[in-house]
Amino acid sequence: MVLKKRYELYGPNMSPEQRAAFVASDDPAILAGQRDGRGLLQTNIIEIQPIYNLAKAEKVIQGKNNAMIILGRDRPGSVSDGYGAGVNSHAGCIDLVAGLSGPLVRNFHPGLGHVKTNKSTVLDAARVYISQRSDIDKDFNCPEGRVGQSTGVSGIAVKADAVRIIGRNSVKIIGGIDKYNSPGNGSDPGGVDIIGGGTAEGPTADEMQPLVLGNNLVKFLQYLHEWVWELHCNQIEQMWVDLAQETLDAIHFHITAAGPSTPGSNAVSKGIAALYLAKRLLDVRDFWNSFATTSTYEKARVKYFEEIGDGYILSTWNSTN
Repeated sequence: MVLKKRYELYGPNMSPEQRAAFVASDDPAILAGQRDGRGLLQTNIIEIQPIYNLAKAEKVIQGKNNAMIILGRDRPGSVSDGYGAGVNSHAGCIDLVAGLSGPLVRNFHPGLGHVKTNKSTVLDAARVYISQRSDIDKDFNCPEGRVGQSTGVSGIAVKADAVRIIGRNSVKIIGGIDKYNSPGNGSDPGGVDIIGGGTAEGPTADEMQPLVLGNNLVKFLQYLHEWVWELHCNQIEQMWVDLAQETLDAIHFHITAAGPSTPGSNAVSKGIAALYLAKRLLDVRDFWNSFATTSTYEKARVKYFEEIGDGYILSTWNSTN
């Protein structure tokens, strides 16, 4: 696909009639290449205006710069597409299009003459498509997701290179609110899919995962944090018990025929004493690490579970069901 330049005077895709109209217009500076004739300050500009392939059931409100409002029946593409192509009532459609055919816009072909242009949900630059009856997911090549494909009911699609939904106070995205849908059938809540990239081939329902319920996750993590803390405290307590027991063992009295006696001072006893000292040094290190870990646990609790923490895991402004 060839990218369009910021400004394009005209080429073979513009009809001779349209060129002549610009020549005969009151903006001759356009053809002279002067800046004030190239659309500066919202003046007329020479660019291709496509010839829309108008159907009998449609009415078009069209501007001078490839922007139009099409009032008719459901038609995502050519006259043979959508519910408007068949014997179907209740299929009214309002289509707001800016940039019909996008970078491939034309109204003339040197070998074929004048060319009419159909809609294209792929090529058209930007649109808001409102239909009383449509297969909106299929028409716009949307992934199935977890909510499935919408078929034969009303639909609205907003498509452009960049889409923004802006509310000065708030924005709500709600899937499922009324008892009945547009054809009068029962309307069950379907949820909301937020999909970053995809086509009709995927991601499928099995490939998508639900969002986490933040409050429930916090409760579980707090329970897990307390459980780990209890294990940590039990470990410290057991270390104290072991240290006390090993100390008693080291100073115990031997019962001999002559009565109680202290451990001997031979080489074996000295070796055991050295090992005991090394073990006590390791115990001191373990105690220090345990107390340091205690401080780390408390810092993590405040950081992630308290609103004042810089890593608080719940979002202040966003929520989902």
